[in-house]
Amino acid sequence: AVAGRTILEALYYPFAGIVNIEVLEAYREQTIGARLLTEATQTAAAKGFLAVHLQTELDNVAAHRFYHRHSFLPAQQGEMLRMLKFLSYPALDRFRQEHPLAFFFQRSR
Repeated sequence: AVAGRTILEALYYPFAGIVNIEVLEAYREQTIGARLLTEATQTAAAKGFLAVHLQTELDNVAAHRFYHRHSFLPAQQGEMLRMLKFLSYPALDRFRQEHPLAFFFQRSR
């Protein structure tokens, strides 16, 4: 059975985009979403992309926390919250920890 899926798009170099991650309700809470996200980001890195971009609904706080746990940062807010993960910049780990919203995400877990 197919328990979940994700779509990875080549937007424009250096950005790949994750269109959505879907996991059937019966399979949630089994880390399938995390594995799909990891596979998508690893595939993007292997293809030479430097960052992965995605967007979520503004009120989907659970998704915001999920993506933040996987090193995505808020990049832009409009009708949707756009998030970004750098794939090939280890120096940005410190930036991620010191980002103004990092404290919020750590306290709201």
